[in-house]
Amino acid sequence: MVNNMSQYKMWIGRKWVDAESGKTYPVFNPATGEEITQVPLGGLADVDKAVEAARKALPIWSKKSQMERSNIVLILPHYCGKTPKNAAGLIVRNTVPRRKWLNFLAADTPGWFEWAAYNARSMMGHTIPVSSETVVYMQREPVGVVAIITPWNYRF
Repeated sequence: MVNNMSQYKMWIGRKWVDAESGKTYPVFNPATGEEITQVPLGGLADVDKAVEAARKALPIWSKKSQMERSNIVLILPHYCGKTPKNAAGLIVRNTVPRRKWLNFLAADTPGWFEWAAYNARSMMGHTIPVSSETVVYMQREPVGVVAIITPWNYRF
């Protein structure tokens, strides 16, 4: 196990928290087999806490326009501080990408927030002509809370 490992937590209910069980999961460098950090091993109780926190936030969040929600996403990188660089370092050690991706991962984390925010703006209300007398207006609105697991990886 590596000394001075970064400690990672989960973001639930506007707080950084450990898993309810206190359990963690090791993350390894696949090139060396070296343990590079521990992350919280979230369980059902953590999902329940996250869903409950999201349900509490939904009445406020759902009243915001898509533009307001987009603007909030745009400011997230400012709150991350050094986190994007640290997270990119963990991704690099965990996936061992080619060297050309190192700076991209560290530098472009704010860019992913911007992409998501501007993409949301492009999905704002649309009018769809159905006939010469009828136009349909489409408006996307938050309708509820969903708990999902999203696997991801990088292709280099």
